[in-house]
Amino acid sequence: MSPSKQLSRRWRSTSPCVRRAALCGLAALVVYVLMSPRAFLHVEQFTIEQARPKDVWDFLADFSNMPKLNPTILDWELLSDGNSQGHWRYSVRYTERLSGLPSVSNYATAHFEVIPAKSNSDYLIRSTHSTCFYTDFLCLPTASETRFSPLDGGMTTLCTERIEYACPWVMSGFCKKEVLYQRNAIRENLKVELYSQN
Repeated sequence: MSPSKQLSRRWRSTSPCVRRAALCGLAALVVYVLMSPRAFLHVEQFTIEQARPKDVWDFLADFSNMPKLNPTILDWELLSDGNSQGHWRYSVRYTERLSGLPSVSNYATAHFEVIPAKSNSDYLIRSTHSTCFYTDFLCLPTASETRFSPLDGGMTTLCTERIEYACPWVMSGFCKKEVLYQRNAIRENLKVELYSQN
């Protein structure tokens, strides 16, 4: 008798409770693998002409400008604000809707570090976000760094964004679309806002 037939006969002779427990355990393992957060990386570069790096950095550093740039943000509140070692640090809590499912909203707590340029360095904004759905137990982390570099004698800004985000594997396509939608909206609205100030 072949090994596969022996295994099949053993499985059928096992008690229904043991089989049910094994199937439940296998189903739980599959759900765990599909829903466990995985790390993803999104890197993007874009230029803003006729805008100095400091001006772009100043505008993006002020979270009160974010609702103008990101249409998914519904409301926000400042949690803390301070200056440490020449860096501006602040924390906010904000609510946003998902662009792909507008009826679903989430809330996030974000911590920002706004770093001015020193000689031969770029302006930086670093942030960490904990985005939660329904409760504080269903949260996903994001870490972001945006670098503002001068081009064309300082009258054009090269923005380089590096975003590391977590998402359940089964929803990775949806999460990527959400990241791309928000980055595109922020980039295009930022250009409109900065050009309207000139």
